[in-house]
Amino acid sequence: RVTGINFGVYYGFTDNNEGIIFYNLSGKKMTFNLTDGTAAGTYAVRWSDIDRNGHMNNTRYADFMWDFLPSHLQGGTPCDVELYFAGESRQGDVLVNCTSQEGDNVLCVAADNDRGRAFAAKITFGNP
Repeated sequence: RVTGINFGVYYGFTDNNEGIIFYNLSGKKMTFNLTDGTAAGTYAVRWSDIDRNGHMNNTRYADFMWDFLPSHLQGGTPCDVELYFAGESRQGDVLVNCTSQEGDNVLCVAADNDRGRAFAAKITFGNP
């Protein structure tokens, strides 16, 4: 079990040709780039993923991103996770996942449904 992870959850960001731009809780402008991203797979949103409002439960996005870690990071220890919600996903939506690595220890993940970006995340790994 991993402990001591900084885990931030944020709503709203801009996704444009500069990359994904967001402001963390302290107001600092943050960016990460998925323009060189690699398609990593798809995920069909199931009934068990849905909350009472008929949308994919926010906690399921975190589960989803762990399932698409590249093999060389699967044994790593995450020390910082930033998860950004952009749009709702519904039962039957197919999320198309894209990943991009920044250096040796940072992975950017994003997923889109047919209405646009659903979420993006940035995961920083420490020493295993």
